[in-house]
Amino acid sequence: MRIITWNCHDLNSQPKRTQLLAYVAAKNIDYAFVQEGYNGNVGTQCVTTSEKHTQSNDFTFDSTTNEGKILLAAFRPSAKISGVGGMGTNKNYNILHPPTTAAPTVTEPDYMANAAIQDHLNKPAKAAYKMPLPAYQINVKLYALATSPPPPYKFKQFGIASQSMGVDIKGPTQDRVSLCSHRRPKSVSVTYNGNPLMIYFWHAPIGGDTNLASQGFAAQYTFNPNQYSGGQLAPAANLLFSRYLGLVFGSTDMPADTLLVGDLNVKQTVAKTIYGSNSNVESSLDDLCHVISPSGIVQTRQLQGDFAYQHGQYECTVATYNLLSSDHAPVIVDI
Repeated sequence: MRIITWNCHDLNSQPKRTQLLAYVAAKNIDYAFVQEGYNGNVGTQCVTTSEKHTQSNDFTFDSTTNEGKILLAAFRPSAKISGVGGMGTNKNYNILHPPTTAAPTVTEPDYMANAAIQDHLNKPAKAAYKMPLPAYQINVKLYALATSPPPPYKFKQFGIASQSMGVDIKGPTQDRVSLCSHRRPKSVSVTYNGNPLMIYFWHAPIGGDTNLASQGFAAQYTFNPNQYSGGQLAPAANLLFSRYLGLVFGSTDMPADTLLVGDLNVKQTVAKTIYGSNSNVESSLDDLCHVISPSGIVQTRQLQGDFAYQHGQYECTVATYNLLSSDHAPVIVDI
């Protein structure tokens, strides 16, 4: 199976779309995953979906747990909070598929239904419950005695200043929930060697909306600023998605039968650290777009000589496809 992933820009241009279709056909590419693509279908074998996600950003507190009781008291009277931040851009993904296969169905990870993501969101409250501050635990005990609605008390009534409550619980929890509101990967399931293969595709977010420290990642992960685009939102978002996949600090490989492709806005060194040192990672010439597979799925890089950095961008060097250019280079692999 031959795959290309590319953040190619400017597909509103009909001549560029025509050249992309011709290139995919001529180079025997089975699946193309395009980021920042066209707002319609690129050819007849194309699925188009927004880079925005549609799953809920709401984190509902679990009143049966100690951390849930703390959160209910901290955010009173709300029983849930929502992410603050962009769910994505107004750009689109285009997925080109073989004419011999049915159009794949696009699905989205439901972060709020994932146990590992829930654990990540609950950690500030869990840590607060274990702090040597009896007021947090007193608060939980009082909540447990309450009927509906919850009693109208505040942490500061038990000797904890509002500022401390914000630093320990409200701020970190809101920041983690807001990370979930940024654009997430989407996925399609295809057949590979007779078995299902889940391919996640993603244009990872960039910026300074969060950092590794506020997400609780800084103690285990240290990345140089030249290893990712913009602020620390990109590596933080990748770390969050790795938790969705079941990976933790020290995991050595991607889950079996799983690929991640796209403009991840982190360099290969970061990708290997997050998704496993034994995983196979093929990267674009600008080292920000990748195809990541588990060690059991071998990748062979293809057609790398078809693109080069010239005139301030990455351009196709094959004269027939002179309109295929972008500030990113594609990744083309056989698996």
